[in-house]
Amino acid sequence: MYKLITSNCKECGSDIIVISNGYHTCAGCGFVSEDVVLGEQVYYSHENETSSYLSNRMIGNSLERIRRQYTSRMYSMIKLDCHKNKHQSLIQIAREKIKTLLFILRLPEKDMSAIFTMFKDFHPKIIKGNKFKNPEKLVPCIIFVYYKYCENRPINSVELINYSKINRKELNNFLVHNSHLWAGYNMDKQSMVLQLILKVTEEYKLGMDFYYQSEKILLGLWEYICDTTEQILAGFACSLTILCIGGYKVRASNICEKLNISMSNISKKFKDKIVRVFKLENYRSLVKSAELIKRFLIGLSLIDSIV
Repeated sequence: MYKLITSNCKECGSDIIVISNGYHTCAGCGFVSEDVVLGEQVYYSHENETSSYLSNRMIGNSLERIRRQYTSRMYSMIKLDCHKNKHQSLIQIAREKIKTLLFILRLPEKDMSAIFTMFKDFHPKIIKGNKFKNPEKLVPCIIFVYYKYCENRPINSVELINYSKINRKELNNFLVHNSHLWAGYNMDKQSMVLQLILKVTEEYKLGMDFYYQSEKILLGLWEYICDTTEQILAGFACSLTILCIGGYKVRASNICEKLNISMSNISKKFKDKIVRVFKLENYRSLVKSAELIKRFLIGLSLIDSIV
């Protein structure tokens, strides 16, 4: 079998060179090159008895090759491989970030395993596109949650923020809007609500008297209002404190907005669980019936009569 190639003979200069029996051979003088041709692939037509070369060695036409560079199976495998590599990279970044922060903050290295487990649990539950999908922002928040809420151990939040890519506002935002993530980590519902009330107190600089009064209202009415979310419970206690005590520069609607709820949630809860149970007559709304609510809470010894 012969195949024409584009080259020149070293002896006679002829440009008619063929490949014969694995060697370059000049068709003019018969000179055979010592260079062996390796890996030569010859395409034959099964329909031609003379075993002639196929004129077209490409699979499919040009338009098909442009549209479908890969088969659907190959495309799926490539996509899966990219996803695996991205996930492995994210896990590695998170592991290194946890180890670095624990070392800088002089925290026990043995806690790394538990914190890393929390990261793997929290990360898939965060909505795609949220900035806390970034391990650089999520890891510091998880470390704070682990020590502050789950272990009840002190942690220097100032140092944590200084050595992380988050600020105080972002940390508070994570704590307020993602408290459901650590609901199963050794925390009861009351503790979680009180933590939200504390965050509101610190955010608006309302003082510890506000916190203790809200806590007293929350615990006093707990058996009637506990069947709802932590955010609504925190907003409920804080709103009643503001409406009945007075003197605070922040409005109840601002606190509800901070907790990602609305005043209508609080009004409905108060009407369904308090007004109907205790049969408060002449009740109109939380704002318009603030004095009525105040007398009601005084009667339950949940606020002082001299307030």
